[in-house]
Amino acid sequence: MATYTAAQIADHLKGVVIGDGSVTLTGFTSADRARAGDLTFAEKDTYFAAALGIAAVLALGTGLRYWLVTRLGERVVADIRRALFDRVLGMSPAFYERVMTGEVLSRLTTDTTLI
Repeated sequence: MATYTAAQIADHLKGVVIGDGSVTLTGFTSADRARAGDLTFAEKDTYFAAALGIAAVLALGTGLRYWLVTRLGERVVADIRRALFDRVLGMSPAFYERVMTGEVLSRLTTDTTLI
């Protein structure tokens, strides 16, 4: 495989002709143009399978991350609700004479959901 210097690449790019949406490379030999497309179907299949495998691993990782973050968030909210409910149960009867029970439970549920 040939190695090109920056000057050689610049010289080759001087010959790029852009026409009606197609790009024609001039200044390259036919061997250079053939080398770009000489992958066999087996090699292309291998590269495609590797790209598909990487995409599958990334998809599984994203799904696992979503599940873990969601589970963590739900556990935090459940722990806060449990702690607040225990606190509400420990309040004195005088508190419940001043504040309606339904309001307390509504605030408890709504505020923990907002967190």
